[in-house]
Amino acid sequence: MNIQEATKKAVECGGYIVPKKWAGRIKIRPTNSSNCCLVYSKNHAPCPRWEPDAEDLMADDWTVTTTEGWPEDVPGD
Repeated sequence: MNIQEATKKAVECGGYIVPKKWAGRIKIRPTNSSNCCLVYSKNHAPCPRWEPDAEDLMADDWTVTTTEGWPEDVPGD
């Protein structure tokens, strides 16, 4: 799915958005707070204000996960 569709679903369920290329390594929690989108990566504290590049915005392989841990692969839609 595209990033807009994934973001809508993640906000509704309190989940994270993940593009296929980052599965199991990085996930993003979209928020409406001053932190904007929080980036979570293994063994690191969340980082606020993710800045996507054009490739990220145009990708159509975004998925949504509610998994708090780090699955090796995030299933696609």
